[in-house]
Amino acid sequence: FALFTLFTASPAHAEPSMIGQTGLINMPDARIDADGTWRTGYSFAEPYPTIWSSLTALPNLEASFRYTAIRGVPGFDANPDINYGSYKDKAFDAKLLLLDEDGFWPAMALGGQDIFGTGIFRATYAAFGKKMADFDFTLGYGAQRIGGAFGGVRYRPQWLKGWALVAEYDANDYARDQYSSITGVDQRKHEVVAGVEYRYGWLGLQASYGHDEAGVNAYISIPL
Repeated sequence: FALFTLFTASPAHAEPSMIGQTGLINMPDARIDADGTWRTGYSFAEPYPTIWSSLTALPNLEASFRYTAIRGVPGFDANPDINYGSYKDKAFDAKLLLLDEDGFWPAMALGGQDIFGTGIFRATYAAFGKKMADFDFTLGYGAQRIGGAFGGVRYRPQWLKGWALVAEYDANDYARDQYSSITGVDQRKHEVVAGVEYRYGWLGLQASYGHDEAGVNAYISIPL
C-alpha cells in the first residue's frame, strides 16, 4: 500500500525553464501545463536576457516563443553606427506530450527548440518524468545544442506551500552558441545547476546558480 501511495501522489506541477518552455532550469522535462494555460515572463542568466511566452493547447501540445539578446555582442558589428544594442534572436519552441504518467509508467515528451528561424539555439530531445511523493524526476536525451543525456529533480514539499527546490544536470553544448567565444560561454562544461522557486497564484519566480553565474526567471501564468 505504501508503494502504491508513493506512485499515486498528487499530479506533478509544470514550471517554465529559462527559455519559457516547461522544464527544470536550463533543461526541458516531460511536463506541460493544463490545456489553455498561457505564460509569459522574463529570464536572465549572463549573457542571455530573454523575453518569452508559451501556450498549452490541443491539450498535449505546448508552443513557445522567445526573444533573446546576447550581451556583449553588437547587433550589427559590420555597421557600428546603427544603434541597435546587443545582438538579438527570435526562436520558436514546441513540445508534444506523448504519454501521460500513469501508475508506475512515466510521462514521455518529445520536443524541439529554435525550430524556425536562424536555428542558433536549435535542439531536439526526448524526456521522461516520474513523480514519487514530493519529488518529480526527469531523465532525457538531446541532440544539437542539448548534447546528450540530461536529468534533474524538483522537490516540492506539501508542507511548504508555494516553494520548491530544483536541480539539473545541464547538458547544453554552449560552445555551439553564436558568438560563444566572445561571450565566454564556450568555456562552460556540462554540470549541475540548482535553484529555488516560489509560486503564488498566477505569479512565479525562480532563482538559480550554475556555471559561476546567477540566474532569475519571473513569470505570470494565466488559465485562459
